[in-house]
Amino acid sequence: MSNKFIKNKVKRKFFFSLDAIFGTVSIIFSIGVSIIFILMASIREFSSLENTFFQIFITALAVGGSFLWGRKISQIYSNKTIKGYARPAFRRASFLFFSLIRLNNNIKEEIQTNKNQNSLEKFQASVIEQIYISLDALEDWRDIIPEDVKEIEQSMEKRRKSLEEGV
Repeated sequence: MSNKFIKNKVKRKFFFSLDAIFGTVSIIFSIGVSIIFILMASIREFSSLENTFFQIFITALAVGGSFLWGRKISQIYSNKTIKGYARPAFRRASFLFFSLIRLNNNIKEEIQTNKNQNSLEKFQASVIEQIYISLDALEDWRDIIPEDVKEIEQSMEKRRKSLEEGV
């Protein structure tokens, strides 16, 4: 995926969200009310109550709009930042998981051929516990970046098949 495509996709997501629409409308409306207030103030003098009302109204609209814009922008860029770190982290967690599976299989083989099974069974229990922990970590990453996880898993599966065919 090119960088330009990602930027356009982010822009589309931003401009078609309710936060962006309401934020923009709110800010534009506050600017419009300010202009009307200035024009009316040049025609006649406002009372202190009217001044206070307009200032509170304009401030509330501007702060609300800024809040909605800021929330949406921070969501977009935090997701973008997380994805940059999440893909390699998921890949490492996957490699750790498969390494633990191989270790568990090796211990199973040793248990079947070895007479001193008690110590190996203790190691196996520890490895199985680590397998479940790494499985939970992989599921956490699936919740955060589901599309990227599918892509990485497909890539890893292709790599695994090509290694099996090459051996």
